Amino acid sequence: MRALQKAGLVELGDEPNALPPEAVSGADDAAAVIGELRAARQAQQPPTPSPAVPAVAATSPPEPGAASAQPAISRQPQEIYAEAQVPASPFPAEKLIKVLDGLAALDPVSRKAAVMALDAADDAWSIDDILLDAQRKIAALADAKAQLQALSDSVQAQAREQVSANEQTLADATARIRGQITDLEALMAREVARCTQERADIEHQARNTQDACTAEGRQLDAEAARLGEIDRIFGRRPDAA
Repeated sequence: MRALQKAGLVELGDEPNALPPEAVSGADDAAAVIGELRAARQAQQPPTPSPAVPAVAATSPPEPGAASAQPAISRQPQEIYAEAQVPASPFPAEKLIKVLDGLAALDPVSRKAAVMALDAADDAWSIDDILLDAQRKIAALADAKAQLQALSDSVQAQAREQVSANEQTLADATARIRGQITDLEALMAREVARCTQERADIEHQARNTQDACTAEGRQLDAEAARLGEIDRIFGRRPDAA
């Protein structure tokens, strides 16, 4: 009621302290908003609408393989309203919230009565305009939240697909490497067998050669002994001279 009195819409009685002290500062804020509205009405011009904010381009989830790219998802309410093309209201819902905050010391019935008194005293706007503005903005905010949820779901789905593909790549690489290990182990086994066989063949050939040389040496020794028999029989001895 102090705010309405400052705006010149109502007159209070002889009790200057009808409101509690904590309501005075809030009433000043409400009076300021109401004063702006009265000035606009007296000039017979609608309140200046909120400046239009360029619409923010709709973001899309990152492509697979571009996990480092983060979409811009932080937007102010005014940006959301501009993107949703919410029309300007003669009395934006935010201004009414400020008025209600200024009248917070009053009980709910008195607060509503004060706002309805403003509505009845000013033809430039109506409470229906405020309700419609609030409904439109709530719908725009709900759509923006739905878009965020859709973006989050899309990113999560792509992340699951990328993780699944990553796991499949790891599984394929592991199987391929294990196959290569098996092939290498088989190759190593063949090389070990080949080298073992070659060593056995070399050792066998060496033994055969050794045995052949030993046998040949024995034959030579026998032949030498046989020929030496002649020398033993017919050879001249030193004592026989």
